[in-house]
Amino acid sequence: MQKNKTLEQIADELEESVKDIRPIYDIVKKHAPEYDVDVITTEVLETRENKKE
Repeated sequence: MQKNKTLEQIADELEESVKDIRPIYDIVKKHAPEYDVDVITTEVLETRENKKE
């Protein structure tokens, strides 16, 4: 995001599907421009845990 790449470009570079990357992308985008890694990581992990339940 800081390098102005689209979700599709990021997914392609990571060799992952857009579907798999989108939840993380959306969380990171929500926290722009600060990009606090700890806050983002916590939210990503919480989101994954909530999906398991």
